[in-house]
Amino acid sequence: MNSVDISLKKFEEYLTEYELLFKTDLSESDTRSKIIDKILIDILDWQEHDIKREGHVDHGYYDYKLTLPGIHIISEAKKQFIEFKLPTNHKTATLKSLLKGNEEVIKQIREYATDSGIANGIITNGKQFIIGKFFNTDGTDWKSNTCLIFNGFDDIKKRYIEFYNNLHRSSVIQNGGFAFNISQVANNYQKVITTLTERDDELIRNNLSTRLTPIIDKIFGEIFVDDVEDDDEFIRECFVETLETKKNRDEI
Repeated sequence: MNSVDISLKKFEEYLTEYELLFKTDLSESDTRSKIIDKILIDILDWQEHDIKREGHVDHGYYDYKLTLPGIHIISEAKKQFIEFKLPTNHKTATLKSLLKGNEEVIKQIREYATDSGIANGIITNGKQFIIGKFFNTDGTDWKSNTCLIFNGFDDIKKRYIEFYNNLHRSSVIQNGGFAFNISQVANNYQKVITTLTERDDELIRNNLSTRLTPIIDKIFGEIFVDDVEDDDEFIRECFVETLETKKNRDEI
């Protein structure tokens, strides 16, 4: 049984325990200790030494800070009966769309995040999760940031691999953060040449280039005197076989 299956099995066992807890109006402190701690440690495999609780910053006390080498996540926990207003049948949502109905808790985690210099955060009541980046340092509007959302236990169970890939300790280590966030960065990736404003302009060369160009042409130019790209004789003369090329040819 691999780690995601083990984690799912523990999650399913936890759901039975939660039914008993659900009948009790837990305080915010009890929600953290009896629900969120269990999810983080027993299900998502975070270690006690990774977790700092009730840390103080300028705006007050955050609930959790998860720390791994080079990775920091701030977390705000709410009572189990405080329901977040999340869109149904959606995997993601922008912070702007989530502000309506969740402004107070988003404002709270943003204050803790900016005070501590930790952009990535988790908002949860133990069964709903808002996962994302709560401030930017690149000049873009933080409200446009996309969050990953899980709207209750049924949603988590249905999308458990996604839940695991973004919040399990081993996945966070492997991805260097939330997996969905890494994917967004990759999708927004641009080649350097696409960011050049004058890439079609003629290149202005320095004085040395006028002296080097004839030498380069004389030494290397004759290699390409023939415009025919599929000159078999030329290829045979230039081809050098090595153990690696022979191995690749045999495999093909």
